[in-house]
Amino acid sequence: MWGLVFLAAVGAPAPYPLTGSACDLLSLDEKLCSCTDLVDHKFIVDCEIPIKLAALNFTDSIGMKVLGDPCTDPATISIDVVEKNFAIDMPVQRITCGSSLLVPIPGLVFNIPDVGQLSVDVDVEFDGTIDKLRIEAGVNACVKAGGETMCGEDIPWLQNLLPIWIIDGTWHFASVCNSLASP
Repeated sequence: MWGLVFLAAVGAPAPYPLTGSACDLLSLDEKLCSCTDLVDHKFIVDCEIPIKLAALNFTDSIGMKVLGDPCTDPATISIDVVEKNFAIDMPVQRITCGSSLLVPIPGLVFNIPDVGQLSVDVDVEFDGTIDKLRIEAGVNACVKAGGETMCGEDIPWLQNLLPIWIIDGTWHFASVCNSLASP
């Protein structure tokens, strides 16, 4: 499935020429992630995220690929989540700039007695322009109990652990996109 998303994104026309490396701009944890520049200013960030929930005696890792296309109008990202133990391969829809997203990962939802339901989620915040593009993409966990939902830092036994951002920052992609001046 990732291949279909990749092929569709690479084939899309771009309004700006590439004049630099998008990967050089991103600050990533090189122990967890790698970044590859693609044609037409796109990039792929490929990460393996360790998940440890001691309260549930749960240890796993989640693979996440983010395909970024910062120079189209509007900028977009696509995400693919892979988890081997539960055979999960979950593509997330194309996300346009100005959007946020919190999507439970199927198979990673747990019932916790006397607490509620805990889900491991893809968490994305994406906003700005090519001059100041803010991207937060990673993994979070949310507990649903009694009609209320608490996520990450709001859950007492998960605060300071979540969310785990694989991309977290604001970047100036104008040097990469080098927008064309109108005649």
